[in-house]
Amino acid sequence: MLEPLAVLVGMVAVILSIYKNKTCWLLWIMADLVLAYVNFKAGNFWQGFMWVVYTGAAVWGLCKWSQEEVIFKKVLDKAF
Repeated sequence: MLEPLAVLVGMVAVILSIYKNKTCWLLWIMADLVLAYVNFKAGNFWQGFMWVVYTGAAVWGLCKWSQEEVIFKKVLDKAF
């Protein structure tokens, strides 16, 4: 039940990332944590660990996009 939900959330995240919508990172974090949980519960510890690493990458991506958004707004404020 959780895996199909995580796949659906991941598909929405891909669509949002195409449009550079920062919400995609929150969806990736959610999907990755769900898949980590599912794998740990099933005894697939290495694959669960992989999803934890992916969660870290999604957190990093969210932080990076947030920093770039702030910098871009500052540049625009100075230009106009």
